[in-house]
Amino acid sequence: MKKLVLLSLSLLLFAGMASAERGKAMFDELNLTEQQRTEVETLMADHHKRMADAREQVKTETHDKLADILSEEQMQQWQEMKAEKQQRMQKRHKKMKHKRQYKKGKMDKQSENTTD
Repeated sequence: MKKLVLLSLSLLLFAGMASAERGKAMFDELNLTEQQRTEVETLMADHHKRMADAREQVKTETHDKLADILSEEQMQQWQEMKAEKQQRMQKRHKKMKHKRQYKKGKMDKQSENTTD
């Protein structure tokens, strides 16, 4: 029962965390044994894989249902719109990544200057 509660708590705590560092901090904060750490890591890896598979299945089902509803011309137009949106998102992501790297580099230089 104690393991189940700990795993449930771990799942809740890890569900919103994307970063490996945050996951490690949570492991440390929970004082997990090596066995618990291994079991939680395995469980979370399985969770992420199952969620990705489910997301892919939903996307496929939605696409198939849209194909039944829309005409061929509308479906083609929808796919083009979707591709354009994806390109905009990738461009925005690339721009934001560049800004983060620039800001990090700038902050690293500032900390070097303050330690001199």
